[in-house]
Amino acid sequence: MKKAYLTLLALCLVVSLAVAAEPTKSLVNSKISLMAVIDADFHVKISWMSPEGHKVNKFIIQTSRDGETFYDFKEVAVTEKTDGDNEDRLKFEFKDVRLSVGVKYYRIVEIDTENKTYYYAPAKVFIAVAPAPKEVVSCLQTSDNNIFRIKTNNPNTTVLLTTESGMGIPCDYEYSDVTQTGVLKPVYYLEGGNYFIKIRIGENEKKYIIPVKEVEENSL
Repeated sequence: MKKAYLTLLALCLVVSLAVAAEPTKSLVNSKISLMAVIDADFHVKISWMSPEGHKVNKFIIQTSRDGETFYDFKEVAVTEKTDGDNEDRLKFEFKDVRLSVGVKYYRIVEIDTENKTYYYAPAKVFIAVAPAPKEVVSCLQTSDNNIFRIKTNNPNTTVLLTTESGMGIPCDYEYSDVTQTGVLKPVYYLEGGNYFIKIRIGENEKKYIIPVKEVEENSL
């Protein structure tokens, strides 16, 4: 009898562990009209609606790099009453102003007034390139040339300049240990438009977009 009881207890433990290990099932994000788009400033704009049939207490915006492990990013309290009817659905918007290159996932977690939690399938965005931070890269335009200054404390930094289509632009590059700054000078004057700067240190590479203004003839 004791042996049978232990066997039953072990079975219960196995079942409970299996249930606990079951992954969280996500609801389709069309239920909340989830959208994640990149604006002109390379920020990610997230928008969604309160779901039908739910009385929502708050939302949590989560982010992930791999689409599997998510981290809480922002909590959004719902101050207006939602009964879940179409007429009562509320629209929410949030902008992620953190500049980072690569794939990002955004997921909405809903917690209703009865403290039930609902997970919605994530939205995926890909940011190919981000604007160059002014403290890292700056562009000085003169009547003779365009000069790019790159702040780096590594004298072995490799800096490459390309067009938006990826065509390399020949440049001269000099580094100063005193100012810890590299100076990149294209061999010819650049037309106005966007260009890519790649900063490579060893195996690590960062790619930025930097605008060059069109210089009027009377300003030369």
